[in-house]
Amino acid sequence: VEQAPPVLPVIGALVVFHFITGAWSTHNRWFVNGVLGREQVLENGEWWRLLTALTLHADSVHLFGNAALGGVLAYFLCRHLGSGVAWFAVLFSAVVANLVNVFLHDNLYSSVGFSTAVFSMVGMLSGMRLRRVGDWQELVLALGSAAALLALLGSSGERTDLGAHFWGIGVGFAVGLFLVAAGLARGRSLRPIWQWLLFLSCLLGVLAAWLRALSL
Repeated sequence: VEQAPPVLPVIGALVVFHFITGAWSTHNRWFVNGVLGREQVLENGEWWRLLTALTLHADSVHLFGNAALGGVLAYFLCRHLGSGVAWFAVLFSAVVANLVNVFLHDNLYSSVGFSTAVFSMVGMLSGMRLRRVGDWQELVLALGSAAALLALLGSSGERTDLGAHFWGIGVGFAVGLFLVAAGLARGRSLRPIWQWLLFLSCLLGVLAAWLRALSL
């Protein structure tokens, strides 16, 4: 049995981090330096915000909604892929989705939250359902299930970032297709050492992003 990093400590770390950063405010240094903004990323080159914003939450309701749904989805992804591949794919999908999203907004746009990663997981699980190229029935079912979850969970609420959710699903779906094509979606094909290295690279990436953000 593969000894892989479990899901609970990762989700728990998000909860603990929220109690360190506190809720959103205009004078909160964590948010000032870590929020995702179009101008900061595209004009000032502050790339780390694509990562740091995923770890920030506006309030406890925002946090616990993402933690609950994200924990369940991450559990299933880790069972299929192994924790290293799963978390690396989730982080990659969420960062790309954030980048696409800032391209499509004006300079007033700002965003925080793990929900981009959560909907990337939805997209990945849907994409991984498509086991054979050209299986249009399976493709329709996969896209339909992702669209249903987006409509049910990700398109309402005063602070909902629909673009982040939509692109999270879209990028995640493409990554899920890639994982199937690469043979990584079948029974955790990588050895445990590689799973751990991928997992540690995710932790180091987030740490490096925050160290850069707090050095401003």
